[in-house]
Amino acid sequence: ACAAANTRSISRRVSSRCCPNLIRQPSRVFSKAELLDAVWDSDYPGADNVVEVYVGYLRKKIDAPFGVNSLQTVRGMGYRLVPATTGV
Repeated sequence: ACAAANTRSISRRVSSRCCPNLIRQPSRVFSKAELLDAVWDSDYPGADNVVEVYVGYLRKKIDAPFGVNSLQTVRGMGYRLVPATTGV
C-alpha cells in the first residue's frame, strides 16, 4: 500500500511538472535529460529508465482513455506532445 501511494504521489509530480512544459511548447522535442531535470533534478540517483516509465504512466492518463496518441517518442531524441491522433 505504501509503495502504491508513493507511485501515485510521484505520478502526480510528473504530471504537474512535466505536462506544463510539453503543453507550453507543443511539438518541441524534450530530451530525457530535460524531463528528468524538470521533474526530479540532474542528480537523480534512480534507475536510468525512470523517464520511460513515467512517460508510460502519462500516456495511460492522457492518451489511452481517449484512444489517441498525443505523447510521442522521437527515437534517439526524446518526447513531444502533438495534436492527438487516433489509433493507439
